[in-house]
Amino acid sequence: MKKNLLKWIGALLIAIVSLGFVSCGDDDEKEDDVSIIGTWCSVLKDERGGTVQAILIFNEDGTGTRKIRFSNESDVRKFKYIFDKRAMTLQFMSWNDDDNDYSYKSELLDVKSLTSTTLVIEELGTYYRR
Repeated sequence: MKKNLLKWIGALLIAIVSLGFVSCGDDDEKEDDVSIIGTWCSVLKDERGGTVQAILIFNEDGTGTRKIRFSNESDVRKFKYIFDKRAMTLQFMSWNDDDNDYSYKSELLDVKSLTSTTLVIEELGTYYRR
């Protein structure tokens, strides 16, 4: 009787531990799988109550394009960037349209969140993958 009870307790403990491993499966996005590469879009309100569409395109080669669309006009700018995933910072280097050369002016931005569908940059707002 005592041996049967110990076997049942042992089997129950193994089942509980196994259930713990199964329930802690890898359901969450892996941080390494998420990339900033791609097209991100945001719609913002301007100070006059109109809407502004902002599009950020990050290319694999460290270049990108920023498109801002107002009610009847748009602005397109090229940039270079460095994204540090570990520090969650994004360094923008402005494109100088006059001489087709990158200026030395750069801006370091804090990335608050990056998932497969959402990019939150503290200074620029929330963008959604397109």
